[in-house]
Amino acid sequence: MLIVVLLPMFTGILTPMLSFRSRKAMCIYLETAVCVNSLLVFWLLFHAPDKTLTVFRFTHDLSITLGLDGMGAVYGGLVAFLWPLALLYGFEYMEGEEKEKSFFLFYVATYGVTLGVALSENILTMYFFFEMLSLVTLPLVMYTRTREAVLETIRICKDQNVLREYLSGREKEVVDIMMTLFNEEYILKTYVESREKEAAMEGEKRGSEKAKMETAQRMYEMGISVQDIAKVSQVSIETVEQWLGLIKA
Repeated sequence: MLIVVLLPMFTGILTPMLSFRSRKAMCIYLETAVCVNSLLVFWLLFHAPDKTLTVFRFTHDLSITLGLDGMGAVYGGLVAFLWPLALLYGFEYMEGEEKEKSFFLFYVATYGVTLGVALSENILTMYFFFEMLSLVTLPLVMYTRTREAVLETIRICKDQNVLREYLSGREKEVVDIMMTLFNEEYILKTYVESREKEAAMEGEKRGSEKAKMETAQRMYEMGISVQDIAKVSQVSIETVEQWLGLIKA
């Protein structure tokens, strides 16, 4: 039972870490993992275990325990059937978005947490997975990293009574902190992209200058004057003389 909860979580966590050759490869990886997990869920439904699985025990009466009953089987079966279909829609919905790896990390992980709710054996386990569900779905709302997304996330937290008192008193502060973090990330990303572009342009410039230098040397060996070489290369006579070693740079 535990594997159907953990497999989607690990699949999601690995998504940003893996280097896919194309977006199609990433989509195949995610859809395959989700379909395999759904097949495991259906196998579990048709081979329902008699025993429960205690994942962690706090006291004799309080534990995180997984089990399968009638309502849990219905809920788990619906989730396992619908999630691969919803993921296909997600691929189309996120096409062209910059942060889709981050989105699918939490989207696929949510599948495992939702199955945890279906397989909860006691009220503590169900509460644990419901709280996890709140945490992993909030980034799905905030993935665009805009002010509107942050405000919507705060609204959802208040509606679900997650840090409601704190957010009610410090909403502006939280929004400012989140937007500062997002802006710093954007600035850093822009800076890195700018430096990469400058490096590429510098490399292209050096390659072009080297080619001109080699051409000038061949033309000079053929008896073409320095003035004509400078005119063809669109550089100064002094530059051509430096290329040919006639004067020191």
